[in-house]
Amino acid sequence: MIKSWRPAFFAGLLLRLVLPWYGHGFRYMDEHWQVIEPANHLVHPAWPWSITTEWRDGLRSWIYPWLVSLPMRLAEALGMNDALNIVSFTRMLHGLLAAVAIPLVYLSVDKLTARRSKKSALLAAWMVALWPFAIYCGFHTQGDMIGALFVLCGACAPMLLKKESHAYLAAGFAFGIALALKIDLAVAGLGFGIWQLLGGGMKRALWLVAGVAPLVALVGFVDFVTWGTWFHSVTAHARANLVEGVGNQWGVMPWYGHVLYFFDITSAPALLAAAALPFFWSALSKQLRAVWFMNIFFVAVFCAIPHKEKRFLAPLLYTAIVAAFATLAVARARVSKATLRWLVPAAIGLFAVHFATNAVTYLVRRPWWDRLEAIHTAGLAPGIEKMFSPQWPAIFYLSRTVPSEAIGAERETIRAKTKGLKSFSVATDWKDLSPFTELGFRCAAWPAGTPDLKSNAVDAEPNGSAAASVQDPVPRALLCTLANQ
Repeated sequence: MIKSWRPAFFAGLLLRLVLPWYGHGFRYMDEHWQVIEPANHLVHPAWPWSITTEWRDGLRSWIYPWLVSLPMRLAEALGMNDALNIVSFTRMLHGLLAAVAIPLVYLSVDKLTARRSKKSALLAAWMVALWPFAIYCGFHTQGDMIGALFVLCGACAPMLLKKESHAYLAAGFAFGIALALKIDLAVAGLGFGIWQLLGGGMKRALWLVAGVAPLVALVGFVDFVTWGTWFHSVTAHARANLVEGVGNQWGVMPWYGHVLYFFDITSAPALLAAAALPFFWSALSKQLRAVWFMNIFFVAVFCAIPHKEKRFLAPLLYTAIVAAFATLAVARARVSKATLRWLVPAAIGLFAVHFATNAVTYLVRRPWWDRLEAIHTAGLAPGIEKMFSPQWPAIFYLSRTVPSEAIGAERETIRAKTKGLKSFSVATDWKDLSPFTELGFRCAAWPAGTPDLKSNAVDAEPNGSAAASVQDPVPRALLCTLANQ
């Protein structure tokens, strides 16, 4: 039997370094509009349309987009001009960082089980390494997902560092990084701090506050520099989502929606461990109870929010796996062999089925990619003088090697923008191409063999992104040339 976490680490690392170059697109569209586009604006200020709604209205901090813009700049400095290569490079670096979660999960479970269950620690490490949702979260550029690593660091620092003051100061700092990446993740640190207070650990709570304070100050200062008001993005985001319910326009779910999502992202191990909690809670260590309380507190808070998405619970991915496998190790020692004989095979079977469906969902299907692929492809058409994208504010995928522009769909705008051109490309899902043909252009799908325009269902979860029954046209890349050429 493998007795080291290193094979799991290198397997998980390899997947997170390779898949970004093949798994283009995304399952959650906010990765693009909340991160990639504003980061692109910081790299290319001349493309103002990259400032999406939430940044125009000051609803989010510029900290994470600025961090994402750094590898984008590096990619361009290394000579990468293709948008796919730039985003793949950026995601690969995210995957490199996220792979650190694998040994941390192993060490945390090993510590929580008093080093009596190496098997549980190894299984937890392998789940983080190979679980499709964990792989997806590892290399995608969303604050919820990369923030999970820092939530893990915050929850597990007290287990891994010997001196209490250092441990809780480091925990607070890690939780601070998480909230700086996305303010919603402050709920995790708050839950962890409340548990320390409930347990009489006032000194621990104060060390947590001392650790998180510099990052809170940074969020406020960045808002002051960018918006002119301290903590502008925090208050504006809270007002828009908690008071005005802006997010509800993308769909709402019953309160238990996030409970179901929690078990969906953590599968059979968390389901079994949660079922065991009422029977074995008193047998769990104080540190393990703290991790469970933080997870439960986070889920409970987000259950109260009408608009729900599975990615909102991604920050708990690693801590839930830690809590699950450490708890199962405790329960296993206290459950009869007769019960284990049927329970373990049943759990393995459930996990295997869930793993397969999870792999299809997160590593194979990318329901939003067809929209952006047309924009990228149109920029590669040969001999074009200009490239247009008249319908989506997806500026990042515009060509960097030919003049590119996102324009409105009005005929007069198209006439003005195409004046004097003999050849251009366009990414569009229009069935009616008369705005171009009326100007004397002949437009054909490029490259040859591109599927004809047709209607297909948008594949999305019923979380507000799009209903599964909604019909959307498939975008195409078109090469347009003057008919008399």
